[in-house]
Amino acid sequence: TARGCLAHYPFCDRAVCGQQVRRRSVDNVQLEVDLLYREHGVREIRFFDDTFTFHPEWVRELCAALAQRRPLLPWTCLTRVDRADPELLHTMCAAGCWQVLFGLESGSDELLAQLKKGTSVAQNRAAVRAAKAAGLEVRGDFLVGAPGETRAMLDATLRFAIEEKLDFAHFNRFEPFPGTELYDMVR
Repeated sequence: TARGCLAHYPFCDRAVCGQQVRRRSVDNVQLEVDLLYREHGVREIRFFDDTFTFHPEWVRELCAALAQRRPLLPWTCLTRVDRADPELLHTMCAAGCWQVLFGLESGSDELLAQLKKGTSVAQNRAAVRAAKAAGLEVRGDFLVGAPGETRAMLDATLRFAIEEKLDFAHFNRFEPFPGTELYDMVR
């Protein structure tokens, strides 16, 4: 539903979509959802926006449209923990969202700072708990093996995933993509 990301993480490649967020209209997205359902047999949607909840009012409008369609189509999305408003998460759940994916990256504040996430372990915990309280399953994506990560940081990440009882914990191996800050550093 959107292209681009405003985040400036040293591990993300923004060469294709850029740093400016360009959002489609709610009507345009709803028409595509209807087309996918009617003509292609799609029975679940995954919105791959880098930060689906970046514009909360837009999400509320889309949720209102999705909540009216019958049958209610299940969907999932990706977002940031600092954009996990509890009220908005409830609205999303009522509109068919069953899972939210957070790029948690680490259970270590030190590594989150090194990765320039602009978030903290406390924010990660609060977002996971808010999503679960809203009735959503939570998938946490973690980055493993980033430059500067220690065994203690990795242990903290593993503890976080276990303590927060994530429905899905996905551990991604660090890959230095050309054009990223971390690629230049490890090169």
